[in-house]
Order: sequence, then structure tokens, then C-alpha cells
Amino acid sequence: MSTMTDISRHAEPTEGPPAPFRELVRAEIGKILTQRSQCWLFVVAVLLAPLSAIVFCISLSVTQGQTLAQTATGDVLTASLLGIDAATIAAIVLAAIAVGSEYSTGMIAQSIAVTPDRSRLLHAKTAAIALMTGAIGVIGVILVALVAGGAIASTGRDFGEIFASSGPRLLAGSILMPIFYGTLAAFLAFALRRTSGGILGSVAVLVLSAIVGWFGSDIDRILTPLTPLAGLHSISGIAGGAEDIGPLAGAVTILVWSALAYILARSRFTRKDA
Repeated sequence: MSTMTDISRHAEPTEGPPAPFRELVRAEIGKILTQRSQCWLFVVAVLLAPLSAIVFCISLSVTQGQTLAQTATGDVLTASLLGIDAATIAAIVLAAIAVGSEYSTGMIAQSIAVTPDRSRLLHAKTAAIALMTGAIGVIGVILVALVAGGAIASTGRDFGEIFASSGPRLLAGSILMPIFYGTLAAFLAFALRRTSGGILGSVAVLVLSAIVGWFGSDIDRILTPLTPLAGLHSISGIAGGAEDIGPLAGAVTILVWSALAYILARSRFTRKDA
């Protein structure tokens, strides 16, 4: 029998007053940053955003049928922010591993022994993952803005054009994408008690949100406004067609999806057999 199994089997709740919530969150962030694979995933997620943005800018002649100089500033920024989509995939993997690895190694029992209040532990882990994925979003958007601005400047235009019109709203709204899908991955990993469940479930929601319009106009009109992508795009100001439900409805959509995932995760995690 392994040492980890022994720890998991014999772990008992600790006595004494509970640690402050901020200390729990700090400890959960520390768990992520001290795991080499998770730390590297964070770095990869951040770097994917600008690197993908560079690729999208270079390939505009293929994807848009026009050169960078011929492409409107808003379109260059929109294409560059597809790099956040790539960073979001890495954020999903990071969040799912942060939760699922504790189940696969048996460390979840030790975490529960240290923090017997399972709801509090769930909230601390969720907050830590939200902060980590939020950092991915903020740093990624800043780097993507630099890429887009640099691309615009290389054509003789002003770097600051990316901040004109709806640019700031688009940049700010894009930060939400890795946060939402990262926390969704964490909730699904809690509910399904495995890393793969968190990754596959979140990616499935992301992909289905993107392709639901392929199944006909009637389905598009009914289902697309209910998807997280419609909510995120409406908040960012780039939604069109059935996706465009307005920023307020978009925020409500994201909150409802998050609440449902949280309820599922909490109902599963607070069971004594978790």
C-alpha cells in the first residue's frame, strides 16, 4: 500500500479554529504554483495568447482575403483576440488538473482533513482557480493588445487605434473567457471527480456553443442565445445575429451557467463519499 493511500485512509479532520478564508485561497494558489506541470500550464496559457495572435495577424491574407494594411483596425483586433480562445483551452486544462489531480492522487482526503468544511474548501479552490485564470485573461489580453497595436503600427497607422470605438470593451470583455471556462472546468472536475471530465465537459460546452448555428436557423434562433458564448460575446460587444442578446442578458446568461455548474459541483463534493 502506498504512502499516499495511507494518508488518505487515516486522515482525520484537524482541530482548532478554521483558517481565514484568504489563507485557504492563498494555500490553494500555492498548490497550483508548486506543481511543475500546473505552473508550466499557466505560463503556456499566457504565452499562447500573443503567439496565436501573431499567427492570426500573419494569416489575414488567407483568412480575410486581404493584407494587414487593407484590414480595418477593429478586424485586426478581433482576429488577434482569437489568441484568448487558445489561452482559454490551456486555462481549462489547468483548472481541471488543479481539481482532478487531487482525486487521482488521493490528496483530496488530506485537503478535507485540513478543511473539514467542504463548502469552504470548494469556495477556496474555486476562488484560487478564478484568480489564476483571471491572471491568464488579464496578462493575455495585454499581450494581445500589444500584438494588435504593433501590427497596426507596422502599416503606418497609430498604435492607439485599437483603443478607439469599441476596442476597450472588447479587450475587457475578453478577460472573462478564461475565467468562465476555467471555473466551469473546475466545477465539472469536482462533480465528475476526474480531470478528464472537467476538460471534456468544458470543451464540449465551448465547441457546441460555437457550432449550434450549424443545425438550422430555427435551432440557432432558439438555442444560440442560451449559450455561454452568446453571453461572453454580448458582453464584449462582438455578438451578431442570434448571439446578440445585449450585455445585461449576456451577464445573466454567464451567471446562470456558473450557478448551475456550482450547484452540481457542491451537491457532489459535499457528499461524504467524495
